[in-house]
Amino acid sequence: MKYILKFLLLCFFGNHLYGQGTYTQQQRIRDSLRLDSTAGFWDLTGPNRVLASLTPARLAPQTQICFDKKFAYYARNNGKISNGCFYVNTTSGYIAMFYSNLQLSCDGINNFQPGYEMAIMSKTGESIRYSVDKRNRRTYFSDGIAVEMDRTTPTTFVYRNSRYVGPPTVPFTDQQLMTLPYVIESATASSTRYLFGAKLPRTIPLKNYLGAFGVGYFEDNANNTYLCLASESPNLFVKVTSIEDVAECFDGTQFTEDRREQGTQQEDQRINKKELSLEKRATDLANNRSNCAAIENRIIAHQKQILDKEKAANELVKSGANLMDVKNTNAQRIMAAAGDVRNQVISERLKVEKRICSVEYSMQLYTKEYPGRSQTGLINQKQCLLNAVQQLQTLEAEMVAIDARNSNNFSKAMVEKNTLYFQRKATINTNCNVDKQGTIKP
Repeated sequence: MKYILKFLLLCFFGNHLYGQGTYTQQQRIRDSLRLDSTAGFWDLTGPNRVLASLTPARLAPQTQICFDKKFAYYARNNGKISNGCFYVNTTSGYIAMFYSNLQLSCDGINNFQPGYEMAIMSKTGESIRYSVDKRNRRTYFSDGIAVEMDRTTPTTFVYRNSRYVGPPTVPFTDQQLMTLPYVIESATASSTRYLFGAKLPRTIPLKNYLGAFGVGYFEDNANNTYLCLASESPNLFVKVTSIEDVAECFDGTQFTEDRREQGTQQEDQRINKKELSLEKRATDLANNRSNCAAIENRIIAHQKQILDKEKAANELVKSGANLMDVKNTNAQRIMAAAGDVRNQVISERLKVEKRICSVEYSMQLYTKEYPGRSQTGLINQKQCLLNAVQQLQTLEAEMVAIDARNSNNFSKAMVEKNTLYFQRKATINTNCNVDKQGTIKP
């Protein structure tokens, strides 16, 4: 019941300089033609390309869904290496991603062997997961919210090296396409995205994204499309190794069994187990003296509220309601509440408040044991945690405002809140650990 939807994506002149140097217009044209030969035709980058003409369409489980681009990629996740392919429909905004048998994903989209696990996602918020089990049963599970989403977001990419003024220098794909590295503006921790385009300005205000793993197509406010050919973070590195023009059509009619019942049973089991755990915690807290009992009870109460929302969503799924019916606003509301990232923000704030309580208790004990001694470390740690609480409260208030602005468009609200969360979370220090000198560690 969790939804993390990412929408990121240009051309800005005036005071912002393009990285030109010795990278001439002729070279740009040559690279564009090389990219054209990679994907089959000239529709990838520059003004009014790909995403500008995209018309998001909704998904239906047992239908034929076609794709016109195949992205081959290399990934390194916490040291584990994998290679695979994902498929893109640039007309309706569909993405097909494989979760197993990655080595076979590049051989085609209809390789229905036991262990097959693939999901198709749309830009209208839906997701359908298809699988083939050991007994060769072909099942599907539909999930998601089908309210049309506004594709604009406030994200901006900037050069990773603000002083760099030379040409693109980092090659990717089998065509050795030159890219420049960008990060999210004002984020203290951001993955680096390597972009290819006809023009690469210093600042790229993004409004749209179509791809997977952070690579694929990005679009700016001026309807320019860029290719992100690599995404790099401390634990995950993904790079595109090739892009092909294809005509791959997935045959959803081969999957006849709806896995909804199995999924809801597993969700019931998870919820029941969590409820028992929370009841035990509440009982233990009542029977044992705790210096921070008040905040611990608030944490338990909040987690119970989250479970109630998830339970309501699971009951809705069990009822057989059409989750893709845009007119069923009650169903959309229930599903959105179960996957609301604001729940996570509140949980994080309550955890920080519990740490503040623990620090205050430590300060009291320290005063009794060592009267007159400096408590610089504890004081700094408490102030850092208080700052984090204030920032999380501000973030929560902004999410409440997003809900108010989009009271009848749950998917749009979800996208805006998730985007805001990932942008802002990187700037909030909730660790607040101190070194031996009592200074907050970076």
